[in-house]
Amino acid sequence: MAKIEAGQRVPPLTFAEACDRTFAHSQGRFVRLWPLVLRYAFPPWFRQYAELEWTTAALRMFHPQLLPGIVQTEEYARAVLRSGRPTNLEELVTARVERQRILERNDPTRLWIILNESVLRNTVGSEAIMRKQLSSLQDLARTPPHVVQIIPDSDRHHGWGSPFGLLSFDEGAV
Repeated sequence: MAKIEAGQRVPPLTFAEACDRTFAHSQGRFVRLWPLVLRYAFPPWFRQYAELEWTTAALRMFHPQLLPGIVQTEEYARAVLRSGRPTNLEELVTARVERQRILERNDPTRLWIILNESVLRNTVGSEAIMRKQLSSLQDLARTPPHVVQIIPDSDRHHGWGSPFGLLSFDEGAV
């Protein structure tokens, strides 16, 4: 809590909700300010994408090497992000995990991810981290409206070297 108060750590939404319950006259102020706080946890080059992602109706992604950040468990995200040696690792992990809220809300963003089989086989962090991550991915795959597809490894290269994603938005009546 001291790190959050000092501005050294980004609070999760549950912290903002607890503050609103604790401080009776806040009238939801902490939850209303939370998106602004979270926004600054992302690197500047990613902030606009994160804001668009929050309003998207459908998100389609292809990832040939790692699980996309939107589905990473806290431990997997920490292992991936640690390799870049950031000075704000915990902020980045919190921000990455909080992105998943769009998949769990009442009207969730529909996620469709396509992964190379190697993504499931490459150990990130440790075997325990991978077990938890794969269990989380399996839970996601079993939850409508989300879709997880795996491209089996073969001797053929699929021709994709980089991840990409498509965001779709509800545009209302035409």
